[in-house]
Amino acid sequence: LVCPTCKALGSKETQEAIMKVSSNNENSVYKVISFPVENEEGEVMAVIETVEDFTKVDAQDQEIRHNYLAQAVMNSLLRFSLENISLEGFLKCTLNIILSFPSFSSQSMGAIFIAEGDPQVLVMKAKNKFPQALDKDHLQISFEEGICGRAASLRTPQFDDGLKKDSGPEACAHYCYPIIYAGNTLGVVDICMEKGHKQDRKEMEFLNTVATALAGVIQRKKEERHLSQINDCLLSLGVNSLD
Repeated sequence: LVCPTCKALGSKETQEAIMKVSSNNENSVYKVISFPVENEEGEVMAVIETVEDFTKVDAQDQEIRHNYLAQAVMNSLLRFSLENISLEGFLKCTLNIILSFPSFSSQSMGAIFIAEGDPQVLVMKAKNKFPQALDKDHLQISFEEGICGRAASLRTPQFDDGLKKDSGPEACAHYCYPIIYAGNTLGVVDICMEKGHKQDRKEMEFLNTVATALAGVIQRKKEERHLSQINDCLLSLGVNSLD
């Protein structure tokens, strides 16, 4: 079996594998998922690997594993926030990190929208396997439009199981979690799940933690970009920069 991390490095695509390990006459089964993280030039700069134990465990062990994996994902997110990459590059890395969380890895589908320019319009900045039917209509979304718009305007999480009568064949469940900073909506994280998926408390808690961390990073990167633009303007006028 070829290591999924090695395959991810070579193919630049998400890889997963089921690994069986035998020790002391006991069999264990693990699901390994490897997400490549690319820089602005499209080169793979790192691979995020998650390992989920599929061997039967009790509820307490499941809770411990959930908390451990959630913390690992958050550590990766915060580490990449310090990299010298653009906001768009960071959001692409962030989406891959979010989708490495076991609850979301089966579909590995979602997008991140940011409010820029018009503060009442969401612009898609990162996506992974986003449904083609939704992709065309969701490059820009006005506040209050659809589930993402509602999450943005109400500043509260929204969930849809995708089972509405008029839903098409590509319909899926959605978690739409707003990214809020100082009472303002900076964007929305949209995670797609299998149609009919039930809302889960742990998944909501994880997305709340991610959205809170994202808000601070996005605001900082926006301020850095604004300062860089001012510096460029001053330099063009022959004035020393603000650094």
